[in-house]
Amino acid sequence: MKDGVFRIAQFGSFDVESMGDTLFPHALSHGLSKHVACRVTLFSMRGCENSYNNNGVVHALDAFPLCHAEEPFDLVVLGGGEFLHFKPIRFTVDGVEKPYGAGYLWKKPIEMAKAAGVPVALNCVGVSYDMTPSEQAELKAYLENALCVSVRDVYSLARLRAAGVEHAISVADNLWYMNEMFPKAALAETRQVLEGRTGKDFSTPYILVQYGTTKNAPALAEQLLAFQRETGLRVLLMPVNYCHEDREGMRLLAEAGEGAFEAVDDYFQPSEMIAVISGASAFVGTSLHGNLTAASYGVPFVGIDMYPSFVSKMDGIFAMIGCEEYLVPTERAVKSALSARLADGGREAFVLEKIRACQAALDRHFEKITHRLKGDA
Repeated sequence: MKDGVFRIAQFGSFDVESMGDTLFPHALSHGLSKHVACRVTLFSMRGCENSYNNNGVVHALDAFPLCHAEEPFDLVVLGGGEFLHFKPIRFTVDGVEKPYGAGYLWKKPIEMAKAAGVPVALNCVGVSYDMTPSEQAELKAYLENALCVSVRDVYSLARLRAAGVEHAISVADNLWYMNEMFPKAALAETRQVLEGRTGKDFSTPYILVQYGTTKNAPALAEQLLAFQRETGLRVLLMPVNYCHEDREGMRLLAEAGEGAFEAVDDYFQPSEMIAVISGASAFVGTSLHGNLTAASYGVPFVGIDMYPSFVSKMDGIFAMIGCEEYLVPTERAVKSALSARLADGGREAFVLEKIRACQAALDRHFEKITHRLKGDA
């Protein structure tokens, strides 16, 4: 700690155009700043000088030792996001594909932190995939000396416990701080600004649809058209992540809708996407953080599970707020689920109470990390 400010190195996917991933640094700072003054430096696979979401400079992973030598870190934070997995990673840099070994994204930071003598905290990460016995043993060995191992849902916790990581705890996704970080009144002002800038209408009632895949756009379009005929609501299509298939999914839905849907194809920052979602009459989408955003502002939502064959991150977030029935396994179930959700008048107050409980859990989580950093516990 220097001049009363803790210096944090945060590792994650901050060098991509992802709403959720690039909001994690904001949420970490928001949670920690309730208890301690801190400064967060970001590290990702590639790094970049001017990152998406006004995150500033993002350093490449292997720059950590040099940064630490120049001004020592007090804590290394891993996450959030879908962090603990054994899938290989491939990036293309200057036209050349560069492969990284399975688990590199979390193993390398832990190795560098250990070499530098800096404590490590896993911050409410996701563990969406089952592991082999050898993977479980390797994971347990890497995490045994961590200051804190926290995950964002009970399914992630079950996978860590199965690996023998007994000190792991379940807290909540950091982005449940969403409505604290972005007050609803400010988002209404942002929508007005966006109307003037884009010429789009965000005042007349609409449902907002995001589709992060290309697998079954015609079936989803059919469901949306039927819902539109029944309710008269406009259907707006908008990407939530530019680094996935959202834009292609939007294009396919627009084609299948044959002019019935309005595409919001302007380039938005996450705060602008949040503003559009928060002003909707309902949200439908495959995005975990798109659904989380809708929930955070009392907007009825229906999630489409892109991984219905196994327990995934979507199951975790819907279970946390008691909305499992509104996560559908197929596009063909969207209309009935959406109609049921809009008829479920008391559900939004119930969800918001669940979110307040998540925020309280996050407050306790960051308070404990602060105490441990200070040596109080």
